[in-house]
Amino acid sequence: MKDYKIRPYKEGDEININNAFNKVFGLNRSIEEWYWKFQTDNNGSRIMVAVDNNNQVFAHYAATLVDISVNGKIYKCGQPVDVYSVKQEGSVQHRLYLKTVREFFKTFGAKEKIQLLYGFPSARVLKLGQIKLDYGNPISVTVGKKNILKEKRLKWIKLPGVIRRLTKFYKQSPKSIDDLWERSSHRYDVSVVRNGDYIKRRYYDCPNNKYIYLSIYNNKLLSAWAVFKSERDKIKWIDLLWDGEDEKILIKLENRIEYIARYSGIENLEIWLSNDEKVKNILLNKNWEFSEHDDLFLVAMSFHPDLDSNKFIKNLYFTMGDSDLV
Repeated sequence: MKDYKIRPYKEGDEININNAFNKVFGLNRSIEEWYWKFQTDNNGSRIMVAVDNNNQVFAHYAATLVDISVNGKIYKCGQPVDVYSVKQEGSVQHRLYLKTVREFFKTFGAKEKIQLLYGFPSARVLKLGQIKLDYGNPISVTVGKKNILKEKRLKWIKLPGVIRRLTKFYKQSPKSIDDLWERSSHRYDVSVVRNGDYIKRRYYDCPNNKYIYLSIYNNKLLSAWAVFKSERDKIKWIDLLWDGEDEKILIKLENRIEYIARYSGIENLEIWLSNDEKVKNILLNKNWEFSEHDDLFLVAMSFHPDLDSNKFIKNLYFTMGDSDLV
């Protein structure tokens, strides 16, 4: 059996980390996307690896960091991403992975580092975490869907052309987002701080960015801002920030997304939406249907005495953009 060392990330590991990631998941992610995702130069992540004597990576556990507001107080939280281990003979793979995760918790799970971890594991990963890693009780991910009736769909204009007609701006300035977040944050007991800096890092700076943005104004003031993405026969409504002052604004935003879908020949709309009953009720009246995701859950682990992980997940406002799946 090889000798392994479990240690935090150090500069230069990223090539081996990304190569192993691509091997395990059968992908071809660029190193540029890795740098964007983990923001190591800006203290934007925590990473633990298990390496051999040649610094080849055999297990990897990482979390990207984000500020989350909990009843007005800001905590540094992390979302585990790109979690993997490389297949080996015998039981080494399983044991090495668990040792790497536990070392991550021991090293980074503290008041001045990561105060809470949260993520969206599949049922299989969740079960392993509950048995071996003390994961708490999960909640289901709420998914909203709307079918665009065929007789209403048109195919006159391709998606980019429709977007140019319906939006003045592909992006709002970070300052505009800051102002909208300031007026909207009171609506969410627990939420990622969706300010201009976060939106820039999460969406605008993403390599090969294919996100589309919609902005709705009320009396010349930005009142609602949404992110979505077209994938095959579906438009995924990825994120939403709304001040909640006028329901007509949200209805107008939903109308525009449906209009884009119809003119692009797209059949389905989909959104993740949790802990925003006002938006959910509006969408229900617009013929959306909501159900639980069949294989994804939200779970959290707290390292801070003031953060109850069960209360956290029950009150967290989250959308698809809060995961790393889009």
